[in-house]
Amino acid sequence: MNSNRWLLIGALVALLLLGSCLERTTSFNNLKEAQISLRSLGYYCISDRRDGIIGNGFLVSCENVDWVEVNSMAKVGQIGEEWRGRIWFAVIDDAEAELLSVPDWPGRRVWGNVVAFGDDQLLDEIDARLTRDRFRIRIFNSSH
Repeated sequence: MNSNRWLLIGALVALLLLGSCLERTTSFNNLKEAQISLRSLGYYCISDRRDGIIGNGFLVSCENVDWVEVNSMAKVGQIGEEWRGRIWFAVIDDAEAELLSVPDWPGRRVWGNVVAFGDDQLLDEIDARLTRDRFRIRIFNSSH
């Protein structure tokens, strides 16, 4: 009976460790952290300013886009064809600001302190890639 108890405890510990390795949440503390992660995956992160400084947000795309075009893209109202293959990442200052500034589009994610909206297929792709990378990092870190 005592050996069964230790076997059960060992199985529970193994399940807890496996669960921590399989955590599938993506979360960013700020835009810089999101930008670094997305660039490491090969995406373009484009400011809407001439000087390239990222203030309250940036565009993510598979292709390089001129800052003037990024600046002129409507970030409220209906989503248009110009958003195909593009996502806007913005910082969430507080819950009220989020409700006022995030369009009610199908493609939208909240990842910690960052909200992303735009092309829902690209969001799914990025979400899957970020999850896979975090899974690999967790497995690697848990084995050392």
